[in-house]
Amino acid sequence: MATDRYGRIVGREFIGEEELSRALIAWVYPKYCTIPECDQWKELEKTARSSKIGLWSSEEAVPPWEWRKGKHQTK
Repeated sequence: MATDRYGRIVGREFIGEEELSRALIAWVYPKYCTIPECDQWKELEKTARSSKIGLWSSEEAVPPWEWRKGKHQTK
């Protein structure tokens, strides 16, 4: 585990043997994803995007880091 620049814990969560990140198929934040598994997660994200699975089913999905910076448009 590590902490981000705000002191928040950044870690990995598991449900039994399955990693929660793999089950959620969410965004991979490339700036902070530095472990070997990041490449696998990026592939899962790419597949989810192209298949429009989960949050990727919405055309209006905004990465959290862009939303926080105000780089999104509201309708």
